[in-house]
Amino acid sequence: MVFRVNNQQEAARIIKTLFFTVYVLMLLEGILRKWFFPSLSSFIFFIKDPFVLLIYFYAIQAKLCHRGYCFYLYLVIATIFIIHIGLFSSLNPDNTVVYLYGFRNYLFYFPLIFVGAAVLDKQDFIKMAKCSLWLAIPISALVFMQFTSPPTAYINKGIESDGFIFTIAEGIVRPYGVFTFTMGHVLFIASLFAFSLAYYFGEIRFEKPHWKYQLFMGVFILCFSFMFFTTGSRSIYAYAFCTALFLGILCMIHPNRYTTSKLFTFLCILVLSALVFSYTDTYQTLLERNLSAVESEGSPVSRALSSLYAFAGYFTETPFWGYGIGSGTNAASVILRGPSQQGMGFMLAEDEWSRIVLELGYLLGSLYIFLRIITVYWLFKLSWQAFKVNNYLPIITFGFIGPIVLNGAMTMQGTVLAYGILFSAYLAGSALPQEKYNHG
Repeated sequence: MVFRVNNQQEAARIIKTLFFTVYVLMLLEGILRKWFFPSLSSFIFFIKDPFVLLIYFYAIQAKLCHRGYCFYLYLVIATIFIIHIGLFSSLNPDNTVVYLYGFRNYLFYFPLIFVGAAVLDKQDFIKMAKCSLWLAIPISALVFMQFTSPPTAYINKGIESDGFIFTIAEGIVRPYGVFTFTMGHVLFIASLFAFSLAYYFGEIRFEKPHWKYQLFMGVFILCFSFMFFTTGSRSIYAYAFCTALFLGILCMIHPNRYTTSKLFTFLCILVLSALVFSYTDTYQTLLERNLSAVESEGSPVSRALSSLYAFAGYFTETPFWGYGIGSGTNAASVILRGPSQQGMGFMLAEDEWSRIVLELGYLLGSLYIFLRIITVYWLFKLSWQAFKVNNYLPIITFGFIGPIVLNGAMTMQGTVLAYGILFSAYLAGSALPQEKYNHG
């Protein structure tokens, strides 16, 4: 029930609960869409949005928002985009739904970062991380059943009407876990990697160090390792590498005995785990899949680098105002092509920045890309400042979430958008000073 709050402390408490609710709904959304209410899949996709509106309601009422250069840049861009959408809608009223959906992906979720920076703190982030660690065990059981079942099994059901599911090799699926697409599962595993590293560095602690919690972490590591090595995605290794890389760089720039020894031991554990995994049949299957992917798509390094400059090639062929915000999304594909033509390829472009330029034109597209770059810089700056006072959780999280906010498919895929924004909000909140609001 929506009601007025008496002070910032009360509003902050409600907003914290709403943030956690949005995160849990992100994990439940795929379960509801795939197995419980498939006929309502399109409506359930927006299940988080009312709670996001509630966050904004309380944040505006209590004046809880972190105001800085990123926030003011966002306001300028949002104003321009609203005018842009209004003009496109007046010229192409049949595509108004597409433009509104595009606005949702580009701008509706983005202010959560600034609200989270003003309200959330490190303990809120740790609460969310612990929830993820506990959920990893039952989710790993689901993933095991998916991985060992044929692609046609009900457990591997997606939301596509044709029953299509991605596979690692013939007869071996790429598990979706609780999500509707493999990318969501990859991001969940990547977040678990970051949380595991945070636990190892003492950032995540259980209230009572007891043998039961040690047993729990042992079981978790086994479950996590299985999910990590059976994703069938090359992206998971990139996210893990970036997570360890940023932490390693800062440990070298600002060294101390604790972080150096911890990082060295952690890397030794990773190498040992990789060596053990390399002798399994699953490794051989994944290796064959990777070789075939390199032949057809190119190396993952070249693809990652090309996504940072490929958009420039569209400047000369893109209309000044683009083809319309949201016109390159899956939703636009459904509306403009029709459900019967799903799987016919990307509407505009596959990589994020190229699609942004094509949708918005090179001027507005470049402006929005600049907002993403500046936001990543701001998040890194916060993480670096926190690291210097022995708060390692933000920089560990940045290694995972930084690439997503930079040029991940946030304007294309709902789960990528939710992960990018929510984790950025928790990162900013955990990095900034704890006393964020008055208690009057």
